Amino acid sequence: MFRRKSGRVLRRLALMVPSAVVRARYASLKMPIVIIAGEHDRLIDVDAQSARLPREITHSRFRRGEHAAHMVHQSATARVMAAIDEAEEPDREADGRFHRTAA
Repeated sequence: MFRRKSGRVLRRLALMVPSAVVRARYASLKMPIVIIAGEHDRLIDVDAQSARLPREITHSRFRRGEHAAHMVHQSATARVMAAIDEAEEPDREADGRFHRTAA
């Protein structure tokens, strides 16, 4: 039993290390970034994870998919394409299907 629990703990710790390394590089990102998260995502906490990113990547935009879950690219393809268009034209707002949220 201990061995099984310790294995889970080690796997979780291994996932945290790359995250810390990646977060340290956020400031160096120069490309346009639009972060999309499904409002009904049950796998991650959208407010704690996705919505915090614009505070760390200051030139990014956050879009919440109103009727989407975790697989936004499958359930809201048009919204994802609109976000790609928005990234290509940084001065243009999204097409109304995503709501701008405060960072």
